[in-house]
Amino acid sequence: TPLFVGPSECDGEVVLRLPFNFRKVMSWEISHILLRASHPPAPNCFPPRVAAVLPNVEGVSFQDFDDPSVLTIQLTELGGGVFVIPFEQFRAKGTFRRVTSLAIKLALAPPDGEAMEDDAQLFFNA
Repeated sequence: TPLFVGPSECDGEVVLRLPFNFRKVMSWEISHILLRASHPPAPNCFPPRVAAVLPNVEGVSFQDFDDPSVLTIQLTELGGGVFVIPFEQFRAKGTFRRVTSLAIKLALAPPDGEAMEDDAQLFFNA
């Protein structure tokens, strides 16, 4: 398994862990993250539509995202296979102000229970 990508426990989701360098002396303020999902590697591969985000939590697993307090954000498509995870709406709360690591669960189906294809797979290129 790659270092920062957790194995999927069901089709259509993946967990990314982004530790930042110099965590003891530096932190980051994050306003958004861009993802590219423009070249599906196989049939029935789809770009992510929703992201659940945990800032400053180490050793994350899929079960950590089951907590109702986890932030769930719809991805916005900018065109050309580019998607943005916007964090601006959380600026007043300071949620993403002193970030030393970020765990992101990308998923196909939005949290409102919208159905997805049985054999759907999530993909992103960068």
